[in-house]
Amino acid sequence: MVLCYFFFPFIWIRQVKAPFKKRGLACPFYIYNPTICQGCFASDLRSIKDMIGHLFESHSRPVYCATCYNTFDDLVKRDDHALRNQCRKSTPGPLFGLSERQKAELMKINLDCTVDEGWLRIWHIVFPEEKDPVLPPRIQSL
Repeated sequence: MVLCYFFFPFIWIRQVKAPFKKRGLACPFYIYNPTICQGCFASDLRSIKDMIGHLFESHSRPVYCATCYNTFDDLVKRDDHALRNQCRKSTPGPLFGLSERQKAELMKINLDCTVDEGWLRIWHIVFPEEKDPVLPPRIQSL
């Protein structure tokens, strides 16, 4: 926070100016689809560790049956459903979010790499078929 004093005839005016925050990291899902992932813009992601935590909390796919693609609150309910073996094979709808395989790969990222290297590594794990984004992986916020 910066305090500035301005002299107005016969009065000192104190104005408090809030500085810009440092540039935070942009969520890869926000870069990929800002319309669907608008909430990610407000995330305060300062490190690769912050980014991975955000991805796990906000972008994990729901637990689902690999046969019928019904979703469940937890793994136990999904496993009970699968053990009953009563569901019918169905075609999957669009699955947007991190798969279990992707989460395992994210856990292996070396946190000692540079932020830019880590961000691109995350991008390649999350969106392996996509080109590297043109936009920088950082956003400016107030």
